[in-house]
Amino acid sequence: MVESFYDIGVALTEIARAKLYAADGHASLEAYLDAEKLLSPSQARKLIDIVKNIPRERGPRDRSRRYSTPRLASHEAQAARSKIVSRWNAR
Repeated sequence: MVESFYDIGVALTEIARAKLYAADGHASLEAYLDAEKLLSPSQARKLIDIVKNIPRERGPRDRSRRYSTPRLASHEAQAARSKIVSRWNAR
């Protein structure tokens, strides 16, 4: 499940970096997330921060560095991941 969170963070990071939300007529990533009901902007920022600050290989296998993974119910995480990834792949 941690990998899914990381993958969502990677997709969100690229959407924010390239301003892909603008293609759907949204002024910001937050507006895109709110309109699409994907996940809250605060959860998105947490996932983006994880990607920016923790390399994938230092994730769950590295017990020496602890970090908090945003708490989302697994069905919410899967739904958000599927929506983000499918929209990302459709571009």
